[in-house]
Amino acid sequence: MRLFSQSGTSNARLDVDGLSAELLNVSNIVSPHLVGLELWKIGIVFVISDIRLQVNLKNSVSSGIIPEINFEDSTATRLSRSVEARNSSQRVGLEFSINSNSLGIIELKNYNIVYNLSILGRFGREGKILGDQDLISANIIDLGYGVLTPTDYIDISVDYIFEFDGFKPNEDLLLRFE
Repeated sequence: MRLFSQSGTSNARLDVDGLSAELLNVSNIVSPHLVGLELWKIGIVFVISDIRLQVNLKNSVSSGIIPEINFEDSTATRLSRSVEARNSSQRVGLEFSINSNSLGIIELKNYNIVYNLSILGRFGREGKILGDQDLISANIIDLGYGVLTPTDYIDISVDYIFEFDGFKPNEDLLLRFE
């Protein structure tokens, strides 16, 4: 029996004063909703549905190179120019972890604008299922070009959905033969 379903968003800002942050603590989100359900056998499904970044690196690293790609270019040419532009640009790393185990590193460039980026798909699938004791964190990594200056920041938003299913022990299914 479905007992409860809810969605929400957890937000954090990484800047010169905070180069790492706890993004999501599943236990802290779920625990308050379990009050009063002590007599129930509970199953919890917790899924991250999206991770979005708002990136401002205007002063932290020099402007990134945008590859010159033409409509008629082959896939190999497009890929080659993109990799060359990436390798020629300064960048900042953003590492995501679940319970201190690295989930992956995202490299961010300066495009001279504040830009938005959805990144959950870069970690292998569209939804990420978490356990009830999982903790997601993020920290900025120096990739050889420095980190953030006082005017720059990275805002991170993590969207999640969780659901409780359960039953009271006296509601167990009984087989009756009459």
